[in-house]
Amino acid sequence: MAFPELLRQCLAPKERGAAEGRLLELRATEPAQFAVGCAQALQDAQLPAEVRQMAAWLLRGALPLTGAAAAVPLQAALLQALESPALCRAAALCCAKMPWPQLVPQLLQLGQRGFGKEALKAMALLAEEGAASSSSAASMAEAALKALQAPDLATRLAAVEALTALLPKAAGSEQAVLAAALGAAKASELRLEALSGPASGAERRRSGGGGLLEVCARECYDVISGSDLQQLAEVAAGCASGSELVASQALEVWEALAAKELEMAQRSRGLLGQAAPLLLPLLQQGLQRKPEDPGWQERSTLQDSARACLMATAKVLGDAVLQPILAFASTAMGSEDMWQRRAALLAFGAVQDGPSAPTLQPLVQMALPRLLEALTAPSVEASSAFWALGRLLELHPAAVPDDAQARIFEVAVLRLTEPCLAEQLCYCLDGVVDQQAAVLEPRLFGTVAESLLKGAQVADPHSRAHLALFGCLNELLARAAEDCLPQMELVLEEVMRRADVELSRGPVSRSLLSCLRVVLQRVSERSKRCGPALGALLDRSLRLDPTEEEALRAIGSLAALGDAQAVVALWPFLLSALRVDLPDPCLAAISAVTDVAKALGECFAPLGASAVEALAAVAKAGGRLGLRATQGLSAIFEVLGRHTPHLPELLALLQSLAGPKLEEFERSQGAVHESQELLEVVLLAHEALLCQGDSAALAGSAGFALRLLPAMRTAKARRGALKLLRHLAQEAPLELRAFLAQGAARSCATELVMMGAASPNSALREAANTVRALL
Repeated sequence: MAFPELLRQCLAPKERGAAEGRLLELRATEPAQFAVGCAQALQDAQLPAEVRQMAAWLLRGALPLTGAAAAVPLQAALLQALESPALCRAAALCCAKMPWPQLVPQLLQLGQRGFGKEALKAMALLAEEGAASSSSAASMAEAALKALQAPDLATRLAAVEALTALLPKAAGSEQAVLAAALGAAKASELRLEALSGPASGAERRRSGGGGLLEVCARECYDVISGSDLQQLAEVAAGCASGSELVASQALEVWEALAAKELEMAQRSRGLLGQAAPLLLPLLQQGLQRKPEDPGWQERSTLQDSARACLMATAKVLGDAVLQPILAFASTAMGSEDMWQRRAALLAFGAVQDGPSAPTLQPLVQMALPRLLEALTAPSVEASSAFWALGRLLELHPAAVPDDAQARIFEVAVLRLTEPCLAEQLCYCLDGVVDQQAAVLEPRLFGTVAESLLKGAQVADPHSRAHLALFGCLNELLARAAEDCLPQMELVLEEVMRRADVELSRGPVSRSLLSCLRVVLQRVSERSKRCGPALGALLDRSLRLDPTEEEALRAIGSLAALGDAQAVVALWPFLLSALRVDLPDPCLAAISAVTDVAKALGECFAPLGASAVEALAAVAKAGGRLGLRATQGLSAIFEVLGRHTPHLPELLALLQSLAGPKLEEFERSQGAVHESQELLEVVLLAHEALLCQGDSAALAGSAGFALRLLPAMRTAKARRGALKLLRHLAQEAPLELRAFLAQGAARSCATELVMMGAASPNSALREAANTVRALL
């Protein structure tokens, strides 16, 4: 069957399955032929647009190819596709996966032939995908700068997008791009694009990208002049009377500049200090401006941006920020306008991190009565007072005396059922809990827990307020004293009841499941009777959503209750979540498997084989998931020891994972390495097996384990390394003596012995004495 016909059939519901199967088979067996077929379909103007788009996306999935046979027809097809607005994005992504030497010159020629917008979008995607070298990025940035003078707006907007993506790699272009960015931000038709970036770049913005001017604040830091700072202030001032969105984004540029100054530390150029007389009035103006939406609840976009920028600025300026901001706050606090008083409270809270404690201490004492008074005001003002007090409790807890904390506690408990206050109130209450939970009387604990549960009951289960209320309850449960356990059992009963109610309407909210896990950890010994009910609840919840992370983690809490039968019934949910394409559920499942192994002990053996097979598959994937899976295997080693299924294969896997990283570490002559944590996890896995007395299993791995010792940096890893040396001294002294004959190894072992000898832990002191005998 012809390739275009297969693509057509993929769009027909009845024929899709068979056609997709044939395409997958062709891609696996004849990748070059598959790629050429996609390229030909891409060039066929007679095919419907959706078929050609599908060909482009399928081609991207098949790239890069190992052979060069298909390169020429692919290049021609992709360059032709770049000229089509409908195919440009997909074609550019394909180009990024096979960037041939003449690609950039051909893109530049494409722009000269009247396809400027399409060529610029392709350039942006090449940069985003990491397929542009420094020299090619500079060439493309030069073309994008010229495109800013194009007569049509669409091309100028595409040029701004391209410069935003290219600037981090276009060395030598910083001065020109900064000037262009400032010019674009002053032009009304380009301002939003220059400040926020394109809509398609939302994900890039969330990851720290932002618009062109914000990227300039980071990438052009070394060339920013006093004149540039003046122009930045003019841009922000010009945006101040515009929409909240544009005004907020103008302040985010300054926040990025503050973050860059903090990053530079001693190498900072002091740009924010130079700009403070221009910047601080803009921040005050942003804090004071009322939101455009008359139906706003507890958040204002512009006020949030001004507050965040002031917090970053205070960290940079330190004591120098206090005089102008406190003068503003003092004046605004005396206003009859509630919004002005809110602005004053937010400003006071924002400058708590940066200035020195001795300077702040008397100012806090003076402001405290006004802050406490504002707690009983209407929510617009009270929420900002709770937030400012929360900042004080987090950063300067000693400045808030016990009587003030008691007043905060009293008012907070009374207002917990006001959803618009919940988030900031709980932030403040968390600070009080940090100070007081351990000495909280059971009666008061019960009152606060009941109030938090009532507040959560009236909040939307998917709201920030609901999350904050349960987060505060979790903090209280985790920190309260043992004599509050009877009240915690009542909390458990109520949480279980609410979970049943929520299940009758749909999935249980994540915040409720999180609370359930926390309270079970505290009362597990007293609430084993809850096991069957919890097992049934988790089964129903996971059937509705098998990827719900808190439900997966709760299986570990269920194991702590000793209900092995319920855990076995839920085990398939954990195995199905151990997949690298589901990163967050996979992490939750790894955590739960670890908890189950530790809780069940030897009873974990029937589940061991399926657990190690699934964890080994994730470990091979590497990255964060692979590291956590390796830690899960180590936990199973601790529990099952020599009875761990597939033990020789697992030891070989650990060595294959850590071997290349260890060689990199050794080549770097002991420098701290990004793979440090993996090396430590692998050593602790070996040590876990030796703790089980399984020296036979490690007979062929002792040398490798010893090579890992110099890479141990954290206290936990160094303690594990010393225990490993002790076991080897007893079980494999010949291998250990050969290792200690090396100068660097002997020095490493001596450091570990000195650490162990000074430890208050008798087991570590004993290990140190055992190893010292061989030195």
